[in-house]
Amino acid sequence: MVAESWPTEILFSGFEIGNKIFTGKRLVEQPIEGSPVKDAYALCLAEGDPNGRMSWDLTAVWVAIKGYAPYYEVERGTFRILNDKGENSWTPGEMGKDLRLVEKVPPEEMARLLENCMMYQPVSK
Repeated sequence: MVAESWPTEILFSGFEIGNKIFTGKRLVEQPIEGSPVKDAYALCLAEGDPNGRMSWDLTAVWVAIKGYAPYYEVERGTFRILNDKGENSWTPGEMGKDLRLVEKVPPEEMARLLENCMMYQPVSK
């Protein structure tokens, strides 16, 4: 498996992080036009996510750009894929080669920070 043989540590933004952070609803309600981000969220919200989309990918990108502090703590441990269905496990431990995000900022505040980055009217050049 790729994760187990990856040569460097991996920082995981797990299900428990992204499943509480809902984004997109505020963006869709704005009078922004010509935004592919807004358009994508509008489609998702119309298909059954009225409160916004869970945001695992956005938290991962946020941490890649800004770093995890002061938004998250990290826990060292070992990530393992258990089977072909993608089920996995996390074992905390100082000798583990991986890291996972641990919530520090409330989900609503993190959603606000993420959505603030999306609130731009695209302009033509």
